[in-house]
Amino acid sequence: MSRKGAAVLGLAQAELNVSRPAPPADLIAEEAAIWRQIVDDMPANWFARATWPVLVELCRHICLSRAFIEQLRAVRAKKPTSETVRMMDKLAKMHAQQSRNIAQLSQKLRLTQYYDQRSLRKVKAQLAGQRKPWEIPPENENEEEEITEH
Repeated sequence: MSRKGAAVLGLAQAELNVSRPAPPADLIAEEAAIWRQIVDDMPANWFARATWPVLVELCRHICLSRAFIEQLRAVRAKKPTSETVRMMDKLAKMHAQQSRNIAQLSQKLRLTQYYDQRSLRKVKAQLAGQRKPWEIPPENENEEEEITEH
């Protein structure tokens, strides 16, 4: 085996030995479930120990965002009054702030970039075998299909 092949094999074995980080004990159940979901969606070695505090905050912001949207839905279900309109406005602003925080932390952890690259590769692979819109099919392409059908 070449040195390059051995190095690749060594990296693959090392990646298999990497365990995914467990949620910290100070997270509540909902936050811990979000932690596990995010960690499980990424490669095993994605989250270095130095990123864990950022991931903790991301989980907390996701929980807060969900709480705000639940409250907003409950207020929207009530009869519109000046008080409910004020409350909706306040909750909508708090939810929007959480959404910005989630987006920023996701970018810091390179979560959105990973998904974008993976999606792009998938689309490129699907398009690779298709004829380009500007390519002209061979004139005898239809004739060949007719001949093989008989």
